[in-house]
Amino acid sequence: MATDELFELSIPPALGIPYAGENSGLTAPSGTRGSGAFFYGLGQCVRALRKEETVYLLLRNGHEAGKVRQGLQMAAKQLIVETEEGEASGGQKAPQVFGPYGFAATVGLWLKTAGEPASALLSPFISTDSFEFTPAEFVDLRERIDRTMRRFARLPQVSRSLDDLNTGFFRHQSLEESRQFITTNLEDYLDRISRLQREYQLLINGHARKLLFERQGELSERRTKIGTIQAELQRLEKVNGRQGRRQLKEAIAEWSAYRERWYGTTTPVNPQLPFPALREELQEELRALHQQRQNLNRELRPASLSLSVVTVAGDAPLAASLRKMGEELSALIREIDEAGLYQLPLGGTDAATAPRQLQLLESVRDRLRNTHRHLHELDDFYARRHFWYAQPARLRRLLAPLRELPPEEWETAFSSWYFERCLQRVDATGEAWLNPATLQKMLEESTAATEIDWDRVHFVLPGEELPQRDGMKAFCFDLTGGGRPEKWAEGHFISLRPLWDDTADHYQLAGRLEAGLLFGQPFLPVSGPDWAEVRTNEAPPGSNGHLCLQVKEGGPWMPLPEWDGIAEGVIRLYLPDEILPEDGQALQARAEEIMTVAPGVRIFHGWSNERITQALLSDGVTVEFLAAVILRAAEAAMAEPYDRDAIVALGREYRTRCGLPDPAPHPLAENLRKLLSERLPDHFFELHQAWRDTFLPLVVLAPSGRKTVLLPDGRLPGRAGEWAEALRQRELRAAGFHCLGLRADRLWMGLSEELDEIVKAIREA
Repeated sequence: MATDELFELSIPPALGIPYAGENSGLTAPSGTRGSGAFFYGLGQCVRALRKEETVYLLLRNGHEAGKVRQGLQMAAKQLIVETEEGEASGGQKAPQVFGPYGFAATVGLWLKTAGEPASALLSPFISTDSFEFTPAEFVDLRERIDRTMRRFARLPQVSRSLDDLNTGFFRHQSLEESRQFITTNLEDYLDRISRLQREYQLLINGHARKLLFERQGELSERRTKIGTIQAELQRLEKVNGRQGRRQLKEAIAEWSAYRERWYGTTTPVNPQLPFPALREELQEELRALHQQRQNLNRELRPASLSLSVVTVAGDAPLAASLRKMGEELSALIREIDEAGLYQLPLGGTDAATAPRQLQLLESVRDRLRNTHRHLHELDDFYARRHFWYAQPARLRRLLAPLRELPPEEWETAFSSWYFERCLQRVDATGEAWLNPATLQKMLEESTAATEIDWDRVHFVLPGEELPQRDGMKAFCFDLTGGGRPEKWAEGHFISLRPLWDDTADHYQLAGRLEAGLLFGQPFLPVSGPDWAEVRTNEAPPGSNGHLCLQVKEGGPWMPLPEWDGIAEGVIRLYLPDEILPEDGQALQARAEEIMTVAPGVRIFHGWSNERITQALLSDGVTVEFLAAVILRAAEAAMAEPYDRDAIVALGREYRTRCGLPDPAPHPLAENLRKLLSERLPDHFFELHQAWRDTFLPLVVLAPSGRKTVLLPDGRLPGRAGEWAEALRQRELRAAGFHCLGLRADRLWMGLSEELDEIVKAIREA
């Protein structure tokens, strides 16, 4: 068919807005699937043409060239492919923060417990070494913590007196081995400590007694001397004249010698000292000696406490004894540490004085005695510790503080801590956020058209060979669903795959209202589709047992593999009792196309209700199952009123079996709803509301009737590029919704303040 003739054909409806679905990896695979896959492929072809590349299209039959050429023309006219980077293909995949969850979704998971009082009970400084921060790890840790807490609750309670024992006993040794080692060593060390303690006490106390006796003898000698001088003075009272003066001078000389001896006074006492003055000084000295005797213990205690090799250097035997005992003490403590009886070393062997060494020795003795005293608890203590050390190190770091919390609070504390640490690894800059207002302005800007050389488009019919690329600037779109040829690099070849092929990226379609889209993507029909099933036992003329269809009133019936994809009215589809393999492959590849391309579908068949039910209950994505889904959907469409829920459920089951389950509610929207409802009690909130091709994350209905859609990161579900996202949000605004983007980075960094801003924006909408 000539190029000019192709463009004289009628233009099909707008292609719609293809965008990458939630299940797309966006890794430039060669396979695409879903309602938007065909239109995405056409957009990629137009991009290649604009780069002056040659485009090859592998057709399923010789009849569909016209439809494909028209589709290319529409793709060239639509704004979704105007950008250089091909926004129709989808935006960049958001960096994964928590398994498959991006930053915004992870903030949503954190929000679930962020506002709870127990959310800050765990220290943020607990090490996260070896943590992977994945959903599997989170669930595993939570379950392990729960099991461990329950197990500890069942184990017998013990005191903490054995807490300081070496952990190796509970990690690497049996209970009996540990008991024998601990008991034997404790008894040996306690016996040796007792002997060494006795030696210290004898030496320290003996030295103190010696000091005391020496001092007491000194005071006694001084009192005697003063008494002698006083006795002489008493005799002088009865002597007069020259003899009396001479004897007084002698008494003064004795007093002067006393002072020089005991006080070191070198200045002699005045020889002319009056008798009464001398008597008073002697009396004062007696009072001083009495006071010294009263304070003798206090005076000598510092000397006893400072007893060391240095302070008794003049006493060689005593210094040698002190040195020997200090060495024995150090050796004993070192031996206990090296034996590994306790987890931490005893230390403290650098005590400088004998009393401090004795205190250290007694401290070690008390510790050993305490352990020995509680050895009867070793069985229960071993059971608890052996179980404890069987847990991974990262789990123990969490269990230690969690065990001290009330049972009803540990899960909140753990969840909040875990997601906070997960989010802290990410530099939250808000780059993923799209401002809905900015997207709206984007559509108002004109885009320059690019001339396309349509002569670069080449169709490859079945049986014809695709040229080898080999350095040629070329792009290929394979509608037959084949694999990428060896000579064609990734990014230059895509293949239209059936929906069940989970190796292909999934593309959805916005901007279209055909109910049949639900056979390739999530879709909520706006109105009842014109589908009907017609039971008959007669095959259409010329069908020859094939699955065939009629695309024009009174036109011929044709096998599905030969269909050109165009319908001029209601499509009539015939399902034979036995579907041939080639017909089954065509039905699996084009079921959604059949149900959307025409304004109505009539399905002729002779299948019994029992057969349809059995097919629906079968496993996998068989042709029989798909045919049964189509028949039941047509039956639901014929109901009065039409059963939309049944149609939606059938489409969802088919997609789920193809590995495309409907997306779950966005965690940010899910957990933000509670926080916002507390601040907006007069507003109504609806989570994950199905709307056409998507789900609205969180819809807020104001008392005035104004509807606001809250969009995490400013985006609807899926991975649309900016241009496609702008078109999708324009549809929302046209339907009366106000779009409000949620800044996950601001919620994370300042929850209360950002909530106030969101509430303000909702009220002002």
